[in-house]
Amino acid sequence: MKYGKRAISLALAAVLLAGSLAGTPAEAADVLYLPYYTPTATASQNEGTGWVRVRTGEFPQKYNLINQWGEPLLEADCEDVGEFSEGLLFVRQEGRIGFLDQTGALVISLPEEVAAHGDFHEGAAYIRLESGHSYFIDRTGAILFECPQGWQLYPPNHFFSNGLIPMRDTESGFYGYLDQRGDWVIPPQFDLAGSFEYGYAWVQRGGHFGVIDQAGKRTIPCSYTFIRLHPPSADGGIPLVELQVEKGHPLRVGLARASGELLVEPQERWTIVGTFAEGRCPIAYQDSGRRGIIDDTGKELSVPDARFAEQCQDGLFLVWDGTEWSYLDRDGTTALTLPPAVSAQRPSSFFQGMAVVSDQDGYACAIDRSGSVLFSLGDAPLIATSAQMMEGNIWVSPQVDSEEFGKEVCLVLDPRLKDHSSPWAEGELAQAQEAGLVTESNDGYFTFRITRRRFAELMANLVEKVTGQTVAPAPEGAFTDTDDLWVRKAAALGIVNGFGDGRFSPNGYINREQVAAALCRAVRYIEGETGETILPASADLTGYADADQVSPWAADSMAALTAAGLLQGTSGATLSPKDTTTVEQAILLALRAWQVFAS
Repeated sequence: MKYGKRAISLALAAVLLAGSLAGTPAEAADVLYLPYYTPTATASQNEGTGWVRVRTGEFPQKYNLINQWGEPLLEADCEDVGEFSEGLLFVRQEGRIGFLDQTGALVISLPEEVAAHGDFHEGAAYIRLESGHSYFIDRTGAILFECPQGWQLYPPNHFFSNGLIPMRDTESGFYGYLDQRGDWVIPPQFDLAGSFEYGYAWVQRGGHFGVIDQAGKRTIPCSYTFIRLHPPSADGGIPLVELQVEKGHPLRVGLARASGELLVEPQERWTIVGTFAEGRCPIAYQDSGRRGIIDDTGKELSVPDARFAEQCQDGLFLVWDGTEWSYLDRDGTTALTLPPAVSAQRPSSFFQGMAVVSDQDGYACAIDRSGSVLFSLGDAPLIATSAQMMEGNIWVSPQVDSEEFGKEVCLVLDPRLKDHSSPWAEGELAQAQEAGLVTESNDGYFTFRITRRRFAELMANLVEKVTGQTVAPAPEGAFTDTDDLWVRKAAALGIVNGFGDGRFSPNGYINREQVAAALCRAVRYIEGETGETILPASADLTGYADADQVSPWAADSMAALTAAGLLQGTSGATLSPKDTTTVEQAILLALRAWQVFAS
């Protein structure tokens, strides 16, 4: 085992927890050990793209992104990596600076003199050069408007929201709000200003904070020492505003709706210690430090005596009473209490019906909402509280009580997904398996997003299965970032290309238009070898509402494949060319092509 004498068998880890919780673990998860990486942004922060930003543990610290498979997007860690926003990600590394898409392609190139940048929001991103010159670009990289000398966006992570962005006018020294044409919609008049959230924004004037609406009307006067906007309990609702009227102890805290309705007069009984989620928020009572819960009207819920309460997630609060960890529902009623064997360490919150708990030695399992064990998290002692659950993955840190565990994080793949496929794909996946179309790296985790390397493997294998020929690969060194055999085979067939700079980006997710281009080339090659004609000589994308979003180099391929029935739209009228593709979707594309030639 990886951890030698310190290791405990998976079977024993299962017994330790199964003796305390209902059920027994179905199986042990696949665990990948990723040296030096520490997650700094979750998948949800990356818009559910399946990427997680990580920081290296070495000095100087650098950054990368890791996909669902535990593989890095960038071939080398770099000094600056942002988060995906509207499908684009800022990156700065030697020889490349600009915005990447999910495939790893540099789609917007920026000058090396970029000193600050913002993420894309509502199709616009802020760029400031070392010279002080600043401007906004659209998703093509074209300049929307240039900021006059002296205008300043601070901090640069402010963004367009509801069509407006806060900007400082140096001439007056105040902040106002611009639209995407660069015109003042709300004139400069504030000392500080934040981006709009759900139709409202915080502003500061005279050292005090208030709230304005999109017309610039102050719905909450600038008379508070501090305010914080919280999300509404439902989409389209009015956000909540936490109010503080003075510093010091005890604090006086109130709650209002951003529209101006006061829900709780500033009071000294409790303070807010989290963020509203699902219409609930944890609070701390100032006289005792005990924790409680309020709803989105400011009403206090009756809860058991708690010394700790985490914000509501997946409909449950994680709480601790000094002895036991438990989970409360949104009404404050106990839904699950953890036994002593797994109360020695703080567990994780729930996410999509699953949480991570560990025994006193750190051996961890995933549990469901009833407390039943779903699976073991491997053979290393882990810190359950560090667990971040995402799309089929759990990121968790090992206990750092020895050098063995000091420079790694664990990426756990949910074993329930290893052989799982979507119900609509099961029958055709079985046919693809029988035909030999499911390749080694694609034989599992069928609902994960497929990478460029894995798709190249499928396509080269498809050609070999249909033609009965073994493809001679392109020479090693054909790409600067991979020498994978199947990628070189696909390159030799002309199925895949790099990005023009020698890179292939093997671990980037492949999008639908790239899938179409590669599949079309594979089918054209097979046509030439077999003498059969499958694809029409010409076709168009008439009838698809998003046809204008297809890149010119992919339009003919998508048109030919859709006309032949090999590729379907995401709906009757949409192609979604920039969307990623799952393993099972890619396998079924290979199967359909194989069936056409085999018929």
